[in-house]
Amino acid sequence: KQRWPACPAAVENSGMIAIMHATDDDDATEIAIVLTRATYLIEDPNITIYPYIEYAHAYKSNSSPATSSGASQKDFEEGTSETHSFTINDVDAELTYGTHTYKRMDHICDRIMTDSVTKEQDMMRMYELTIITSQVKIENFSGGGMISYFGNPSTFKGIRAGTYALSVSGFGPTTTTFDYDNYSDHSYMTLNGVQTSSSSSGGDGSMGGTVDAIVTGIGANSWNVNIDYSSITLAATLPFGTYAVTIDSGSTIDVDAVIFTPGSFDFTGILDPDPATWSF
Repeated sequence: KQRWPACPAAVENSGMIAIMHATDDDDATEIAIVLTRATYLIEDPNITIYPYIEYAHAYKSNSSPATSSGASQKDFEEGTSETHSFTINDVDAELTYGTHTYKRMDHICDRIMTDSVTKEQDMMRMYELTIITSQVKIENFSGGGMISYFGNPSTFKGIRAGTYALSVSGFGPTTTTFDYDNYSDHSYMTLNGVQTSSSSSGGDGSMGGTVDAIVTGIGANSWNVNIDYSSITLAATLPFGTYAVTIDSGSTIDVDAVIFTPGSFDFTGILDPDPATWSF
């Protein structure tokens, strides 16, 4: 019997799935990331997806501040579904249904760590996806709604395990703190540590803190990736400078923050064969 992904199921050939989509517009001024949680049922040759919640976040570079659209949440009505024919490639851990091919993220992490000559840069892209999908739970993140967390710390639960605490404090600059405690939305990465950003009303300032990411590959493969933010500055909310990335206490590599600037927010190298959409 086939399961995607492997997980406890109420009935045979069913389970839980998380689907992540990324799109960017033609002039490369925006990248939109959507995370959908759903259940699925396989009735060969079809798979039916039953979405129940969707988080979305869009990054724009043609406005000020650069990250401007904020996060949003959508709850689906009970019974919402879509059905497509599908195929599973067990060797490459790929699922194809509809017009897209989806790839398991633990297999992507394994390939990065074992084959990539730019593994620090590629792993930072995987890490940033985890950060983004943790922040889409915050209603109107990076928008005006963030003021509701001023002096009112809030805790958000991971889909799989752990929590992170969000707090906002101070005036000119205002400091936003994310404190990750064994936080995990996805099976391929667990976060511990603190990330801070202090900025003016125009989004100029700096970042700080360190975060440890426990990365899981195929089987028992795992790595610890440490990210140090102390050399990052902010201009209109965009990061500049370098992230100091250390894998398993090896040599520290500086990764240029430009890879996360809209217009350069390129995941093609890690999401082959279909960079527009992926799943895990």
